[in-house]
Amino acid sequence: MNPSLDGVRLKIYRAQEHLDAILGVVRKFSQCHCELIPEKDLKANIVVLRASLPEPPTSLGVIIGDFLYNVRSSLDHIVWQLVLANPPNQPKEGKSAFPICTTPENFAAQVDRGRLAGMCDKAFAVVESLQPYGGRNPFLVTLDDLHNFDKHRMLHVTTAVADNTLIDWSGNGSIFVGNQEMRNGAVFGNIGLSLDSPHAERLLNMKMQGEATAFVAFDKPEAPSLAEFRVDTMLQDILDFVRDFLFPAFEPFFN
Repeated sequence: MNPSLDGVRLKIYRAQEHLDAILGVVRKFSQCHCELIPEKDLKANIVVLRASLPEPPTSLGVIIGDFLYNVRSSLDHIVWQLVLANPPNQPKEGKSAFPICTTPENFAAQVDRGRLAGMCDKAFAVVESLQPYGGRNPFLVTLDDLHNFDKHRMLHVTTAVADNTLIDWSGNGSIFVGNQEMRNGAVFGNIGLSLDSPHAERLLNMKMQGEATAFVAFDKPEAPSLAEFRVDTMLQDILDFVRDFLFPAFEPFFN
């Protein structure tokens, strides 16, 4: 069989199918029901409001993992075919792979391990030019980080409300929460009402629920905002970069 990128194309097509399935799940959360549940914080001696939002199904993480696998392995397949396209060299099982390195030193270490052994000098130069040194091509770093995480653990996703949240306050009127994220299970805001206050018991018995515009994001508890970790945009950016920028860079070696 002649060296070809046909298998790589099939992996990219399969990744798109996974992404379509992911987006189908994510869109169901664009509008969702939400609640603010009053509870006692005995340590701080105050009443807090904890957000309750619908969670994405656990199966979503599995589909995301399949997407990441197909995109990441397509890069390794490119290296394999580049070596075959440079006879009489042959790729090496367990060694030939597409490195993703953030520094020239790390790239050199991967080269020493034989990752790119056997490909022609021009193809080698293209691979190095795509390395995410100094913050360039950040989608490769994101792909590698997410894929490595998925290989060893389960990808966790969470629902976060971005804006346009309207909460009905037990029939006492509505409050509008704009441009402030509400994360499922997290304490929302700080009302600062002491448990010793005569109004505390009344607040604890209130029912606060409403509708919100929401998105699904990768779980980053330490991040002040989850907007930059949206599942839909992060995965679409990764696929667009690999399919529309990285992949075409290697097509001339197979013409």
